[in-house]
Amino acid sequence: MSDLPTINDRPTDPTHPTKRINTVARVIMPRRRRLLLVGGGAILLLLIVSVVAVWLNSRGDTHVTAGVAQTFAAPRAGNNGKIALTANAATVGIHPLDAGNPNLLQGSFTPGRDRGDALLQHKGDTWILQEENGSSDSPDSAAWDVGIAPDIALDLSMTLDATSSDVDLKALNLTVLNAEANASTFRLVLPASYTGDAKGRIKAAAGNVQVTVPPGAAVRIRIETKAGSRDVPSRFIQKNGGYETPEYAGAKNRLTLTISANAGRVTIV
Repeated sequence: MSDLPTINDRPTDPTHPTKRINTVARVIMPRRRRLLLVGGGAILLLLIVSVVAVWLNSRGDTHVTAGVAQTFAAPRAGNNGKIALTANAATVGIHPLDAGNPNLLQGSFTPGRDRGDALLQHKGDTWILQEENGSSDSPDSAAWDVGIAPDIALDLSMTLDATSSDVDLKALNLTVLNAEANASTFRLVLPASYTGDAKGRIKAAAGNVQVTVPPGAAVRIRIETKAGSRDVPSRFIQKNGGYETPEYAGAKNRLTLTISANAGRVTIV
């Protein structure tokens, strides 16, 4: 056994369980006890290694460098596009791409500390954009910047948890909109015109929703609130339990939007 540091420099009693070797002392113990200690130490080391391995595996090694933007793009195929975005604990910006851009969608994801990679997957007819292992409990915010082609018939779904979102669809051709915003601030600019009878729904819980309706747009909005409040300008006509722009009644190309809010404020601009 390796020599240990000096225990003391006094002569040692021969009956004491330590034996002096020059100025160094070592512990003398029965062989069986030594074997038990060595074996127990090996088992303890194995347990520690196993626990560390399980912890590393549970992390999935998914954490990426904070503050470094990741880029993504999905090619355009035809005149239709279906996109589903899920964002957690993040700021979200959605806007039109330049007219000459060949992609359906293109943008970047900038993670905070202890965040995952951006994932862009094509399943069926839908492009799914989300963060790997994303959680609304993430300690550090991330940022999404997403551009969408302006000249395609767009079916857009968003699931937003603990986010602050600015969604500018003014120059887009929206056909279907579904958004869920939980504990979030959701600011939406609607398109100025539509092709056909477009439908939209926003569900919000414990957050604020602001919808901007461009002048001349044919839009009807129905607001369902429980413990929230609403603010609708006088240019909207209150009719059949909803609010309509003057252009809505006689239009074939228009949007019908339903907003459900459990708590928070709904503001129409």
